[in-house]
Amino acid sequence: ATVQCIIAHPSKPKLLAIRHKGGHLPPQIKVPKDAELGPNIAKVTAAVESKYGLHTTALRVVGRFANYHCIEVELHSKDRRNLQAVWVGEDDYVRIRGTKPGKHDPFMAWFAEQAEARTPAQRPPWERPGWFKRARHWIDFELDRLGIQATGSVRQTRALAYTGTILRVSTSLGILYFKASNERPPREVPLTRFLAERWPGRVTEVLAYDESKNWMLMRGDPQEEQLGDPSERWVRGAAALASIQAESVDHLERLRDLGCETLGIGQLRQFLQDETVPNAIPHIDRLGFSAQEREEFAALAPRLAGLCEQLADFNMPEMLIHVDFRATNFFAGVDSVRIIDWQRACIGHPFFSLLTAFTIDRDWAWDRLKDDPGIRAYLARFADFDSEERLLMAMQRVCRLFLAWRLWWLLQELPYCEPNSFSLLRAQGVVTRTARRLLAVHRN
Repeated sequence: ATVQCIIAHPSKPKLLAIRHKGGHLPPQIKVPKDAELGPNIAKVTAAVESKYGLHTTALRVVGRFANYHCIEVELHSKDRRNLQAVWVGEDDYVRIRGTKPGKHDPFMAWFAEQAEARTPAQRPPWERPGWFKRARHWIDFELDRLGIQATGSVRQTRALAYTGTILRVSTSLGILYFKASNERPPREVPLTRFLAERWPGRVTEVLAYDESKNWMLMRGDPQEEQLGDPSERWVRGAAALASIQAESVDHLERLRDLGCETLGIGQLRQFLQDETVPNAIPHIDRLGFSAQEREEFAALAPRLAGLCEQLADFNMPEMLIHVDFRATNFFAGVDSVRIIDWQRACIGHPFFSLLTAFTIDRDWAWDRLKDDPGIRAYLARFADFDSEERLLMAMQRVCRLFLAWRLWWLLQELPYCEPNSFSLLRAQGVVTRTARRLLAVHRN
């Protein structure tokens, strides 16, 4: 796939075009067709630097299609090579554009926004020019204050997401990570600080922070090597998460003060009983959600509400939920486990945390639950709350409800996305896929 880059003029509504064989075109590179740009943004900007000598950071996705992506990047410096580059305004671009008139063109959409001279309020700070420079200066200041020597430059390592962005820097203390998060509650910085103080060694250590900006500088992976066996990592990570959750029962008031919402079984049942499932997703119509699928949801909602009542009978207390517990969000070494990314954590039935890492095609069979070493290690930490057999029965019902809970949770994220943005389009797509997957599972 081709990635074309919009590099804006520092003061005029113009973009950079570089002399190529076919004429003047925006900077462009090739990436694997199905590559996720956000987690691999360092490779994208490195390719731009290698090809053109331009040091850039990514701001946002302007358009994404099957074989073509358009991203806006910010230029920080360039080398001495002669690029034969020019600044192109809208009228000039019309003459060199590759799309046909009337067809959506992300470059024309960018020019239209420049003409309005107004940035949408929902656009996060890290998608705006000048943010990276301010963040880099803050990192430099905090390293100096802490007496830590930087041994490399600040690099963008994850971007193009409305939820947050991550920078990394090599230091005398090892790799450190800077994270900026959005304002959706709970605010990640104060929550992570509390969790790290309460569960040191199991939650990433925060070295510096600015709560007003929701910025924090965190210690990277410890020097010990991460376990190579995925199964062993999974067992250790699941057990560490469960231990935090079980102990969080004594800290729910503090977690609520920090902004963790209650998204428990009672709230999910109310969502289903109010028939909100078919009524709360009109945006899916624009993505081809059919009338038949709506009818299927209307019929499915009472069945799911009944499962909520069954799950509530197990009397598991509400606990902290990590909503994105997957392999990339915890470190598991020989002697330690550290969990990161507590953004959007909430309070409810703890077992919903565990299922993000799985593909749930059907209800999990009893034997599969009972024989999975990660599930056993996880449930063992809840032995004080119920018997092993009843914990397994509760987990089985959570498996059957997980996609409904996930759909409900995803719907609450949509208002925080910038209108008409790629982030919103992507979030709507995830909602649609989750909804259809839920229907497919329960058809079987």
